[in-house]
Amino acid sequence: QLTTLDLDSTDLEDHHLIALAPSLPASKVKVLILFFNNIHPHGFQELTKHLANMRSLNTLCIGNNPWTKAAPKVRYECGLALSKALAQNPSITEVSDLKVFPQEACRLLCYILSLNVGGRKFFRLSSTSSSFVLLSSSAGGTLQEQQQQQQQHESIPPGLWAHMLARAGNRHLYSHTVRHYRHNAK
Repeated sequence: QLTTLDLDSTDLEDHHLIALAPSLPASKVKVLILFFNNIHPHGFQELTKHLANMRSLNTLCIGNNPWTKAAPKVRYECGLALSKALAQNPSITEVSDLKVFPQEACRLLCYILSLNVGGRKFFRLSSTSSSFVLLSSSAGGTLQEQQQQQQQHESIPPGLWAHMLARAGNRHLYSHTVRHYRHNAK
């Protein structure tokens, strides 16, 4: 099966990407390379709508397209669209060229990627919801109601925490530096 979809320098335009994007979630693509094409903000934002369902995708290479040279506000909006997709899809652990996003969007993207690299998928406790219940005074209801609500959700076994934290500690998390995807031309 195809695991790397390298569309580098293929003159891919928005309408091509918009036509291709709906078929990507059903694929087993782990690496999607879209360098040096003709993708504008609209096409990029349409792609991000499908990234959340691409559960096999690990790496996204998005640089050197016209959207990366758009106004900062437009790039910020692209960054927010991408951050939403990354938050919904913990399998994506690497995105190239984060430096093209304004600083606020870049920080948010780095934070979400750090969570993904650290194994955020462990925190998906409910089979019907991607969030879990936190016990805090800021949550609605009394403490007893909150505890009953949490008991309705699955819990992480105590023995699993050590493995989760060890995994997070052994991984290079995104920080202030930006990682770039490097692929070898054959």
